[in-house]
Amino acid sequence: MKALLLAGPLLCFASMVMAQPRLLVATDLWPPNFTLRSGDGLYQQILQQVYPEHRIAYVYTSYARSKNMVLSKKADLWLASYKHEVPDALYPSLPYDADILTLVRKHSTQWQSMADLNNTQVGWIQAYELDQYLPESGLQIYEVPSIEDGIRMLLAGRITFYLDDSWNVRDYLHQHPELTHQLASNNLALLPLYPGFANTAQGKQLSAHWDQALKELYRSGALQAIYARFENDYVAASCHADSAPPAASQWAHLPCLTRYPAPSYDTQASASHRP
Repeated sequence: MKALLLAGPLLCFASMVMAQPRLLVATDLWPPNFTLRSGDGLYQQILQQVYPEHRIAYVYTSYARSKNMVLSKKADLWLASYKHEVPDALYPSLPYDADILTLVRKHSTQWQSMADLNNTQVGWIQAYELDQYLPESGLQIYEVPSIEDGIRMLLAGRITFYLDDSWNVRDYLHQHPELTHQLASNNLALLPLYPGFANTAQGKQLSAHWDQALKELYRSGALQAIYARFENDYVAASCHADSAPPAASQWAHLPCLTRYPAPSYDTQASASHRP
């Protein structure tokens, strides 16, 4: 009898778990604590709030592979996509964060504005596809597997500038303080970040629910509270189309980049290279 009494709650719990729809997220591990293997990083806590009825599972892999998993319908969404980065993916209207696009250069390289990117050798991580968002022309693009490779090419003089998110740049320079006397960095712009959903019936439902839930989290202050727990700001507030950026935002002066539908790049000059 005791065994039967114990089995009852266990069976109910198992039924509840099985009833939860599964949500498979493919993502890179973003430093310092945006996504963590433990499953409780900043972005992961946002997903838990947006999809509380789902059983969320993660596949941790490179950014390029996470994107390919969703496009081949092996995962429901990937994180840290720029809007309309991939034509075959589904995108919500509201971003959950924004990359602070940062340029790294040698101290000896002059820099005044984004126009200085014109006709230069620029590197960024493979699959970021920043050329879709930058208005500059004549870029010679070098795609690299990692920031280590990009900085190595920069120091060797093979590229003039290296572009990446500010967190990646800060984390790398913190680990390599010996490079601070050789390198300088400048914040260029904000690039809003979105989940990219699989183009499936479930992906359409997940994308529509994302906008409803994230808008409520933002209006209630719950989204900002998640960022505050990680001692961070909700940078993407500066890119909300339906609201003015917070007056105290230190990022309000940076432009929010959107995709250029028909970039005027010279095909030969902007061909991607491998290091």
